[in-house]
Amino acid sequence: MQTLRHVLVATDFSPSARRAVSRAALLPLDPRAELTLAHVLVPQPLATKREIRSRARDELAAERRRLEATLGRAVEAIVLEGEPFVEIVRASRQRHADLVVLGRHSHSRDLLALGTTAERVVRKGSVPTLIVRPDAVRPYARPVVAIDRTDVAATIVELARKVLGSHAALRLVHAYHVPFASFMQMSIAKGEVDAFREELRDEAHASLQKLVSSYGGEAREWRMSVRAGEPSAVILRELLRRDADIVVLGTHGRSGLSHLLLGSVAEAVLEAAPCDVLIGRPERFTFELP
Repeated sequence: MQTLRHVLVATDFSPSARRAVSRAALLPLDPRAELTLAHVLVPQPLATKREIRSRARDELAAERRRLEATLGRAVEAIVLEGEPFVEIVRASRQRHADLVVLGRHSHSRDLLALGTTAERVVRKGSVPTLIVRPDAVRPYARPVVAIDRTDVAATIVELARKVLGSHAALRLVHAYHVPFASFMQMSIAKGEVDAFREELRDEAHASLQKLVSSYGGEAREWRMSVRAGEPSAVILRELLRRDADIVVLGTHGRSGLSHLLLGSVAEAVLEAAPCDVLIGRPERFTFELP
């Protein structure tokens, strides 16, 4: 199993950013892992630029020392300048990071209309991104992994194991949709509709079971939930039902306009989830930075 070898944590020194730094310190890092703490300065007038840069360096150095004391290892600290999401994505690529960690500003309600730094990093970046919401006080213990397409299910599970640790007890949740359900209820006997719905559920359950079985004894503590309904609603209900502390899911933006989108399921979960959200992008794509 792959482990976390390089984690990049972005901070603007806000409370939400400090929660992200605290969470990074609790991740199951590889013994030789590198951790980079990054702060991005937006362009400033020359009259104030030197003072602001100096202040940022001092505050970042203090943050680095606290993190080094917690981790017992050296931490790289960098000050960048430019558009925050662009510089975070650029730094993650240059350092070949395998995870970006950011805080989520709780006051932002119009996130997907306006786009916060965190959401833009998810949209434009190719590195899995962990968006931290509550205070980080202990390692993750109640993870929910949302599985949709079977061809990328193993990729999402591997991402979960990489970030949560190989011994994490995963709860896999899959939502299946009954196509043309209302039409069938009007034109087909109820027994046939129920049989079709049961067939879809059994297929989804069998697919998850096959995935779990491929991990053998490592998956002894894993559990599965297969439920009918709209995927984002099913996932959010499961998070509340399990009092989850993290949800792991994929998003499928590929090119063109889809670079601006997370996908409807990921958007809805990211906006409404009460816990941390880890998003991976199964498809490989390229976004050209300015």
